[in-house]
Order: sequence, then C-alpha cells, then structure tokens
Amino acid sequence: MYQRYYYYFDNTPTFGFENDSIGAIGYLEGTVVDNNGQPVSGLEIIYDYREKADTAFYVSVISDSNGYFIIKDMAKMIPLSVMDTTGNTRYLQSAQIYPNDTTTVKIIYTITAIKENNIVKTAGFFTLNANYPNPFNNSTTFKYTLSKREYIEISIYDLRGRLVDQLFSGFKNKGKYNMTWRAKDIPSGIYIIQLSSPTATLTQKCVYLK
Repeated sequence: MYQRYYYYFDNTPTFGFENDSIGAIGYLEGTVVDNNGQPVSGLEIIYDYREKADTAFYVSVISDSNGYFIIKDMAKMIPLSVMDTTGNTRYLQSAQIYPNDTTTVKIIYTITAIKENNIVKTAGFFTLNANYPNPFNNSTTFKYTLSKREYIEISIYDLRGRLVDQLFSGFKNKGKYNMTWRAKDIPSGIYIIQLSSPTATLTQKCVYLK
C-alpha cells in the first residue's frame, strides 16, 4: 500500500490532514518518454491506492499519443508507478502536488525485453509461452500447447480488461501451435494475451511500441 507523506491546508505552506484540504486542489502534468526520448503512449500511471468497503483498487491515468498525462488531486506528495510487463507494480518516482498550482514532471520509462523461454504458464491440459519479440512494434508470436482436443479462445485485452482483438475461437486438436498477433490501430502500451477454455485461463503480458 502506498504511504501518503503530507498534505497542505488550503493555499498555505503549513502541514495538515487530508480532510483539511478543501480548496487545496492542484495538478500534476507530465510526459513519459523512453530511453531514446520518444513518447510512450498507452502507459498506465498509478498514483494512488484506495480502499472502499471490501474493495481495494489503484487510481491511475493513461498517457496519450504524445506521452502526456495530467493528474488532478489534493495537494500532497504522490508516488508514481506503472504496471510492468511481469504484472508487478514498478515504482518510478515521487512528485509533489501543490495547492492551486501545476507541477510538471518528465518520466523516463525503460522497458526491458522478455525472452521467449523465460515464462511458460501451465493450466491442466494446455500451456502458454511468452510472446517474442517483446516489446514489439508490428507483430509478435507466441506458442501454446494442447494435450487434448478442446474448445479454446485466444484474445487480446488492454489493462482495463477491454477486448482489443479476437485471434481465435473454436476447437483445436491436441498439438503444438504458433499464433501471431499483428497489432493495428491501437496505442502503444501493455496488453494481455489470454488463452482460455471453459475450465481454465492463462494470460501473458506483452508490450506494444509504435
């Protein structure tokens, strides 16, 4: 869970509590670039962690086609993280939001390639290998294996669970298969390859860079 550092009371430099911050709203805007200075779009930037009833969830924004994002929140120090290609939350840096002001940050996001044989997931009668290349900028290929004939679906989802592409739906016989995904008309970002049957589901994360 994230630790919140301190808050401002209204537009003064005195410290306060979260419920003192009426009228102390500010903005944090920034740009995400890679090691070559190119903008990274479609990146989910997590800046808070909240709990409501029995549910815990991240609060985040998505960088646009220019790598730009903006956060509106109470004046406080916030940690900026992203969901990396292994499904873990990776810390980037902290930034201060000031009352009635806009803070500007620049984030350099390094994406580490994943080798094809690093990750193999297994669920009962089928396996799903990590895709290669990863990251990719046009098409990527992954392998899967079925130990018996079964109805399966192979789909691509974004990090918000929205269906991006349906690669296959139907019965497949026992065997080893290669599947290629050609990404079209979508922003750069992290996507989920999902192989599912009526009884089990496997997923792998991949990174698409235009």
